[in-house]
Amino acid sequence: GASDAWDEMAPVAIEMGTLTAADVKPFVRLCELQAALDAAARQKNEPEYTPFPGGQLHPAIRVDKDLSPVIRPYYDMFGLNPLARAKIRLPQKPEAPESKWAIFA
Repeated sequence: GASDAWDEMAPVAIEMGTLTAADVKPFVRLCELQAALDAAARQKNEPEYTPFPGGQLHPAIRVDKDLSPVIRPYYDMFGLNPLARAKIRLPQKPEAPESKWAIFA
């Protein structure tokens, strides 16, 4: 579910610096959306899956169709796709100050 999505994506976003304490609520929403898409993908991988059961569009396809455009801005927000990563400008981490004792090393 959403916690699995968090476990998968949060370390990446934290490492990139795109997930901070201020970003938790939108990141939770991203994880919820990702969990719904993952559940739909699992349904489509079932052996009995057919895209049009009884002439109707399978619910998993509908979920995928409906949520894909909704989740895309969240991927962009957190740099979780190549194009978004190319656009993100994060502040450089300051270098550790040189020790005043370095001259004796």
